[in-house]
Amino acid sequence: MTDFYRTLGLDPSAPPQVLADQISAIAHRTPPGPDRAYLEQAWATLGAPDRKSAYDAWLSGSGTDRAVMGQFAEYVARFVGIGDVSLSSAESTALDRAGVTSTGARTMLAWRRAALVLLLPILLVYVALSLYSTFGGDDSGLTSLGMIVIRLPSVTMALATIAVVVVILRWTEQHWTSRMLFWTWLAATLVPLISFVLPIDWYFDLPAYDPATGLSRADLISLARPVWTVLVAITVLPVTVSLVSGVLRGVRRVKGLLPASTLPGWFLSVIAPFSAAILLAVYSILAPVLDDRLAMTGALLLVAAPLVFLIFRGRYLAPMTHTDASRALRVPSLVAALCTLGGAVLLVIYAVTGEALGRSLLGDPDAVAADQAWKSYVELPTLVLEVFVRFSLTSVVMVGVFVAVIRGDWRLNASMDSQVRAERDAEMVSPDRAAR
Repeated sequence: MTDFYRTLGLDPSAPPQVLADQISAIAHRTPPGPDRAYLEQAWATLGAPDRKSAYDAWLSGSGTDRAVMGQFAEYVARFVGIGDVSLSSAESTALDRAGVTSTGARTMLAWRRAALVLLLPILLVYVALSLYSTFGGDDSGLTSLGMIVIRLPSVTMALATIAVVVVILRWTEQHWTSRMLFWTWLAATLVPLISFVLPIDWYFDLPAYDPATGLSRADLISLARPVWTVLVAITVLPVTVSLVSGVLRGVRRVKGLLPASTLPGWFLSVIAPFSAAILLAVYSILAPVLDDRLAMTGALLLVAAPLVFLIFRGRYLAPMTHTDASRALRVPSLVAALCTLGGAVLLVIYAVTGEALGRSLLGDPDAVAADQAWKSYVELPTLVLEVFVRFSLTSVVMVGVFVAVIRGDWRLNASMDSQVRAERDAEMVSPDRAAR
C-alpha cells in the first residue's frame, strides 16, 4: 500500500469529505486505466472516517514493521475480497517490466499472488499431513491398485503445491502459469472423484472363502459395501463442497476485480442453482446413512449459500465502478459466507458427536482399531485443512478462468465483422419486439 497523501499531494489533516472531493476532482480529469483505479482506491480509503483513521494509524507505524504488517493486511484484504486491489510501487514496477499494461490483468495478477502467498503455508501443512497419513498408514487388505488409489489424491495435491510455488515466483507471467496452475488443480480435484468408480473388489484383497467367518467372497463384498460407502463419502464430500463453493467465490471475486463487466452476474445466475442442486443431491445420497438433524441443518445451510446470489443477482449483473462494487457486493458476500460458515460448523460438530451405521464418525485411535469409529480425532484438522485448501485454490483458479473468458469475449466483440455485428444485433432485438 502506498502513501496516498504524498503521491496525490493531499493534506493528511483534511477531513475525509474534503479529501474525497479533492480526489473525485482529480479522477474526473483522469482517463480510465491504472491511474483511475489508483484514485478510486484512494477515494475509498481516505473518504470514509473509519478507513482513514486505520490508514493514518498504519502510516504512522515504524519502517519495517509497518511495511510487513501493511503488506500482510493488504494481502488479507485482497484474499477475502474486501475493497479494491491497490498495487504497490514494487508490484507496478514488476508488472511494467513484464509488459503487463491492461488494468484488469494487473489487478488479477496482483490478487492471485496475494491469495497464493497467504494460502501456501496452510497448503504445505495440509500436504505434509496428507502424505504422512497415506504413506504411513496401514495397507493390509488392499490390492496394488487400492494402494495406488489411496495415495493418488495426496500426490496430485503435492503437484498442485509445486505449481503454486512456481506461480508465486513467476507471478507476473500470466498465460503459462495460469495453464500450469489450472491443470494441476484439475488433476488434484478429479483424481479423488474418479478414483472410486471401479468395482470394490478391485481395491480389497478378499479371499474366495473366509474360514473364520464362513463367508464367501460375494458375502464379504456385500458386507463391505456400506463401510466402503462411508469411507468414500469422507473422501469425496470435502472435494465436492470445496469445489462448488470455490467456483462461486471465484465468480464473485471476478466481479470485484472487473466490476464494469456483466458476465460474472450471468455466470452466477447460471452456476448458483446448479451448485445448490449438486450439494442437495450429494446430501440426499448420504442422508439415509447419516440420518441426523444436525447434519441435515448444516447441509441445508450449505445449499442455501449459492441461492443467496440469485436473490442479489441484480447487483452482480449491473455494471459499476470499483468504488460502487466495494459497497454493493459486501452484503450478499457476507450473507453467503455466514451460511457457508454456519453449515460447516454444524457439520464439524456432527462429525465430532455423530454416528453412521452404528459407529462414531470420530473417535480415539483405539476406537478406530476396534471398528467403533470411522476416523480418529487426529484426522479432523487434516479434514478441515483440506476443505479450506481446496476451496481457496479452486477460487484462485476460477478467477483466472473467468477473467480469461471475459477478456476473450471482449476481444471477439471488438474484432467482430460489421455484417456479423448487424446480424447479432438483429437477433438480440427480435425477442424484445416479440415480447411486446
